[in-house]
Amino acid sequence: MSEQRIEKIGNMQDTQGISGTLGTPEAPATPGMPDASDAPATPGTPDAPVTLEMPGTPEAPTTQGTQDASNMQVSTKTQLLSYGVIVLAAVCWGVIGIFNRTLTAAGFSQMQIAFTRCAVAFVVFGLFLLFTDRAAFRIKLRDIWCFFGTGVLALAVLNWSYFSAMQEMSLSVAAVMMYMAPVVVVLLSAVLFKERITGGKVVALVLVIVGAVFTTGLLGGAGDAVISPLGLCFGALSAVSYALYSIFSRFALQRGYSANTISFYSFAFSALACGLFADLPHYASNFTSPDIVLWGIALGVLTYAVAYTLYTAGLKNVETGKAAILATLEMVVATLVSVFVFNEPFGLTNLVGIVCVLAGIAVMNVKPRSHAR
Repeated sequence: MSEQRIEKIGNMQDTQGISGTLGTPEAPATPGMPDASDAPATPGTPDAPVTLEMPGTPEAPTTQGTQDASNMQVSTKTQLLSYGVIVLAAVCWGVIGIFNRTLTAAGFSQMQIAFTRCAVAFVVFGLFLLFTDRAAFRIKLRDIWCFFGTGVLALAVLNWSYFSAMQEMSLSVAAVMMYMAPVVVVLLSAVLFKERITGGKVVALVLVIVGAVFTTGLLGGAGDAVISPLGLCFGALSAVSYALYSIFSRFALQRGYSANTISFYSFAFSALACGLFADLPHYASNFTSPDIVLWGIALGVLTYAVAYTLYTAGLKNVETGKAAILATLEMVVATLVSVFVFNEPFGLTNLVGIVCVLAGIAVMNVKPRSHAR
């Protein structure tokens, strides 16, 4: 082969290498997309690729390895942030007892309290979106079943079935049955979303259920526990409906809807459904003072609007089953509120329950060790 031909081939290879590099779309320069690893955060794209491979791009092991490490760091930070917002949602749910006792003392029934949460969240969050995110109001009619599921089949049915279970059985039994919801979420997620049922999840579920038994006081007062067949049916329904919020929210996220959209329409549908059981003709008479009005507003904003929006946002980057298990921190917060706010006794069983819940969450996040050297 002549020297001119060798030089020509070399120039062609250099040209291909340069064009392969410069011809790669600059995805990181797109506004709002700081790195390719942020793709999983796009609604409706749960399994987006982390790296982009373009034909003709020359191999660069060192550069690619650096990019992969950077992508893994971004993904970890995003997941930790998602875990954080779910924990905050659990904290918001855990303090509901403060508002519940205040409004109950003012004459509200449990369904009226549930309606207050839904209605206030719908109005306040709707006004918030009107000034900050009007695009969140747009949905497709063919997807309305997702929001009917989150609002009616999940939130409204949960309130009705849980309060009905409490009327038929001991409060501790009703609470333990409702906290079986993560089991339902993990099973449904495995079937519907192909999420793996790992050993860590199974151990975590067992620990969380044991924690619920201890934390709610069921074990300590087992001799006084009241159980009825109808109550068990209501309890099972409360667990299923509790789980359905995560399931229908995942469906909505996969269709490209934001946490704001999902939350708003969930509040709308749940307010309409709960209103049917809230004895509305006598509802307004319970607001006897400005203080009660403020308590009602705070209840809806903190334990409904903020809590469910945070939880739904966290679902974007956390498996549905893991999110449900993480949300059981609500039990821990509720127990601490009962001790420090209402001066209720705190015994060994409560401590064991809290430790079990925390241990379950920790076990769920332990990654198996790699045997590669």
